[in-house]
Amino acid sequence: MVYIASIVKFSLFFVTAILTYFLLITIFFIWLFWLDKRRAQSSSQRVSEISLLCMSGLGANISMFAAQKWLHHKTLKQSFNAKLCVFTALQTSMLISLCYWLFLE
Repeated sequence: MVYIASIVKFSLFFVTAILTYFLLITIFFIWLFWLDKRRAQSSSQRVSEISLLCMSGLGANISMFAAQKWLHHKTLKQSFNAKLCVFTALQTSMLISLCYWLFLE
């Protein structure tokens, strides 16, 4: 019984930590995307695409798609969208592989 309780406590901590991470990375990413849009409008130095794509690789893929629609920014840039889709597919496949390795083997 004590073993099961410790697993439950660890699982709750782990889930809370993951959700907090994704919330913080999403907030930071939306701010970064907004900053890039404002800089584009004022013709100042922009946030590089590689920085935005690296942020998406850290787990902000869904927020990137949402920020694109919400802020109407980088929606027409096909090369950026293609790279974003590749990053999303790679991240999803890695997550599925990790879940398979952790829970099914």
